[in-house]
Amino acid sequence: MRATTRTTCVAVRACSSWYSLTTGVAELLHSNPPPVFESDLVIVPSGAHQRHLTQFLAAATNGPGICTGVDFCVWAGLRARLLDACGLSEPWAGKGLDVAILEAITSSDDKTTEILRRHLGHNRPGRAGQLGHRIARLFNDYIRHAPAMVAAWSRGEETGPKNTALDSRDLWQPTLWRQLVATSGTDLVQLNNHLLTMVYEGLATGIPARVVAVAIDDPLPSDLELLDALAAHHEVHLFVHRPIMHGSGSHLVNQLNHRTLSSDPLATPFPESSGTWLNRVQSAIRANTTPLQITHDTTIQIHACHGPNRQVEVLREILCTLFSDDPSLQPRDVVVLCPDPVTFAPLVAACFQLDSDSGAMHPAARLRVQLSAGSLSRFNPVLGLLITLFSLLDGRATADELLALCQSAPVAKAFGFGAEELDSLSHLIADAQIRWGVDPAHRHRNGVEVLSSTWLAGVERMLVSIALDPLPPVSLRTVTPLTHFDEPDTALVGRLAELVSRIRKILGGFAIPATAPVWADRLGEAIDLLAATDFDDRWQVQEVLNHLADLRHQTQNSSAILTARDVVGWCEQWQESGRGRPNHANGSLLVTSLDDLACVEHRVVCVLGLEDTTFPGSDPVDGDDLLARGADHRHWTKVTRSRHQQRLLDALLAAQDRFIIITQGADELTGRRLPMPVCLAELLDAISPAVSIRSWEPAADEFVRWHPLHSHNCNNFLIDSPFSHDLQALDGAKALQLPAVADEPRWRLLHCRATEESTSRQVTLDELITFFIDPARELLRTACGTTWSGFDDSLPENLPIALDQRQAWSVGEEIFRMVLQGADPACAAQVAWLSGRVLPGPLGQQVVSEQLEVATRVAATVRAGLGELTMIDCSLDLGQVVLTGSVPVHGGRVVVSRFGHLKPDDALRAWLKLCLVNACHGVQTIDGALLLGKRSKSLRCPDPDQATTILRGLVRLRAEGLTRVLPLPLRTAAAYCNVLTFERGQHSDRARAAFAKENENWAYFFSTYSELVASRPVPHDPAPPGGALGSRFETLAAWLFVPININLREWRP
Repeated sequence: MRATTRTTCVAVRACSSWYSLTTGVAELLHSNPPPVFESDLVIVPSGAHQRHLTQFLAAATNGPGICTGVDFCVWAGLRARLLDACGLSEPWAGKGLDVAILEAITSSDDKTTEILRRHLGHNRPGRAGQLGHRIARLFNDYIRHAPAMVAAWSRGEETGPKNTALDSRDLWQPTLWRQLVATSGTDLVQLNNHLLTMVYEGLATGIPARVVAVAIDDPLPSDLELLDALAAHHEVHLFVHRPIMHGSGSHLVNQLNHRTLSSDPLATPFPESSGTWLNRVQSAIRANTTPLQITHDTTIQIHACHGPNRQVEVLREILCTLFSDDPSLQPRDVVVLCPDPVTFAPLVAACFQLDSDSGAMHPAARLRVQLSAGSLSRFNPVLGLLITLFSLLDGRATADELLALCQSAPVAKAFGFGAEELDSLSHLIADAQIRWGVDPAHRHRNGVEVLSSTWLAGVERMLVSIALDPLPPVSLRTVTPLTHFDEPDTALVGRLAELVSRIRKILGGFAIPATAPVWADRLGEAIDLLAATDFDDRWQVQEVLNHLADLRHQTQNSSAILTARDVVGWCEQWQESGRGRPNHANGSLLVTSLDDLACVEHRVVCVLGLEDTTFPGSDPVDGDDLLARGADHRHWTKVTRSRHQQRLLDALLAAQDRFIIITQGADELTGRRLPMPVCLAELLDAISPAVSIRSWEPAADEFVRWHPLHSHNCNNFLIDSPFSHDLQALDGAKALQLPAVADEPRWRLLHCRATEESTSRQVTLDELITFFIDPARELLRTACGTTWSGFDDSLPENLPIALDQRQAWSVGEEIFRMVLQGADPACAAQVAWLSGRVLPGPLGQQVVSEQLEVATRVAATVRAGLGELTMIDCSLDLGQVVLTGSVPVHGGRVVVSRFGHLKPDDALRAWLKLCLVNACHGVQTIDGALLLGKRSKSLRCPDPDQATTILRGLVRLRAEGLTRVLPLPLRTAAAYCNVLTFERGQHSDRARAAFAKENENWAYFFSTYSELVASRPVPHDPAPPGGALGSRFETLAAWLFVPININLREWRP
């Protein structure tokens, strides 16, 4: 620490390190503590530095053992605290300046600001909020960094930051500033001068008698003015971080350092060098000289990897090695600094298993790694709900968005939507044919006058379904009940209706432009109507209410009219600025940004993701920013590039034992080496002065360790120097050393051992039918609990303007079911027309008419084949298994009907029912089966012995098929035997074409038809009359479908 000097009345002390700085603060505070019930004011750079300083004060030698009698304040909050102490207020805090700027623009007719009014236009929603925020940011920067320029503007002068004349294209800025001051009656420059005067005169009440300011960077001139004014009546101490001396000029210092260099002799010397590579480099940097030739060791490490994901994996292994080699090393002794924490945060969470509740698979999961809450924005679901409402107003409001809104945590809590309710809502929304649009007014804003398939129309259909049955077909004006509605869903529909009603009310208000206070009330009402949280999450609502209260206070006298798109930008800014509770200095290994823990010493400092794309970074380019046109117009701490360069140098000086850099050296897709990051080249030049390094090879190989692309690469597990601690990766590396073995085809594997279902003593007819309709699906369901689905789970969102064949069939099928159950065809057509499946116009009427004709004809055919319904109970003992079932019989015949062309599923279903009835009760019990559809068929009964043999073989095949896939895709087998198929050609040609249309469950086991026919028949398989064929598939297909084909006949009513 340097000797104390005086600038006015402020005691300035320059310190060589964060440790010496905190030691000096502790000595000052503990040597002369404040009186009881009074405190000292300590100004710190950030909350993270406050936590570290607090713990140091509590643990300091000869200290009280706790940190008490100290009031903390960050530099950014010093001005606000002094304003409050002087009884002054900030008139343009928060969004107040944004709105005041908009008022000044719209209320003026000055030709200079005409360009701004033209930019806003008459029909450009959203521009007002963006423009007000951007100009407010410019003016705030001017007041903080160039107050003399703003004061000149107030006097009527039009000068730039260096008192130079402004170009004509910039004249709108001083003009707008004067208009802003005139309309609001407030001049921030005068306010700042008034504040300084009051503080200097001792009118700041409530400020402790002793003020200690801690600065790791050069304080802003405006902050130094406040300290000087405070020093007139208070004891003010300023501790500044000055780690580097004036010297001959180190290359690294010239490139990265922006902090003021120290010139006075040090009262507290720099830390002594231990002779390691790191300490000698640090000593040379502090002395600002070029280091002498030094011996390389592991205290400085540079690791080159492939891509961000691999960088995190390498970091994980490095940390594990450090902790295993040094038992004294604790997680709090290590910090990971990241220039781009947003990109790396999810990778760190996944690689270190931060969110996993299962057993750790890697030792790094026990390192107590945490992501810094101050470096990442914290998502607030309530703010997200407000942003979603704005998107509904400007968007289409699709069915998926309605379901997503119900799934959002605040809405689900408020309306009681649990997992089961959300699943039911998905089906209800689909059945109600909700496509897009909240209500007719919302559709009208989007230029569409069609009223059907909105949220409102769908909810009305659900509500009508509570009171009216779908059969007989009925409509309440233009509303029809749902085809399928369960009574337990009644309360759920009521809650959904209430939700949609409240959303309509909210969006109706959002559509009307209003002033900022009115918008604050609207947003508060939206939260009251839609959001609720658990006790632990109550901060979500409170945070938004605080923002809204501030907005009301800041804009209470505003008359500027804002649209929804202007306000949603504010909500997005609040969302991005949200931060979690600070978690610094809690004993964990912290992954944070470069700024959070600047200059704080740690035994190990890692820099993750040091690349040209993210470091040193740059600020957004604003062509109107006058300060951006000069290198020295803005303080270096407010320039991202300069600040990040300084932080890299600070990180190097803060490392006590090791300094580790992990960067991307090669492309993760191609493996091609990338150019060396500029900052890394400068660092290598400084730490190895004997060699000039500007690229990765060949000289850099002495200092850089290259890592393979994959964690399971054998080089990570060399016996002499193993690098990885990943046991799973080790297994992968071992597997790579084994001789290559072709993978066993999935259809040969035993996917599921014998289960209760496969070994059950009793099998029902429905279970047998379900299995043989899709054996692959049933095996996956039994073995994995899930199946491959070939259907898109997303809800339809487009109006049915042009229907495809499947959609047209669904309309006809709905009419067919209603007509078959005795409904009047005209009423059925009317209900189908109003159901939302077709447009309510000529196009929809044409589709309904075409399908009505077909549905009426098919329904007449089905009714002709139906007779008196009786149920035949069957129980067949097949030895080890008893097959049971109840078979419905219409007039002595099994009837299977379908709207459309018959499929092999229908033939199989009818055949198995015939077999069970005949095997149990004899051939005289029923007269066969009818397969009724657009082209109907009849199916004769097998004799009882044949039926018993068939069922015994099917039951045995099912037991096998529940453990190993049975090569019998139903429609492919039917096509092979030419049963109810549209395929043409020879046996194999028909089967090959049909297999290409099978679902994804079969593609999982058999990638091609050739693989399907690769399996050979097995001895116990049933065989067709002519004996086994070439493949097992062909044998089983012929055994099952040839008898069906023999007994299948055309049938006409």
